[in-house]
Amino acid sequence: VLYCAKIRLQRKWDENELAKMVLTVYDSLTHEVKIEDTNRAIAVIHKEMTRPLPGITVGLPVEIKVGPSLGKLKKLSTEEVNEIVKEYT
Repeated sequence: VLYCAKIRLQRKWDENELAKMVLTVYDSLTHEVKIEDTNRAIAVIHKEMTRPLPGITVGLPVEIKVGPSLGKLKKLSTEEVNEIVKEYT
């Protein structure tokens, strides 16, 4: 599931240069995004990471963290993510 989302996200980034995938570790994807594009990128990432796959009926939770560096990431609450996604859909 993660690798399907990773491929979809990379295609999105290739199309619109909104973000750059800089690191993948186990079940984590790390992206570099301009500050002014952060909310739009969060909406795209959430959409692609939660998109259902054929034959898989169990939804997988997505945790989104943002910050100026890997050492200063802040986890967004579900409510914060939902507000951002609602703004861009």
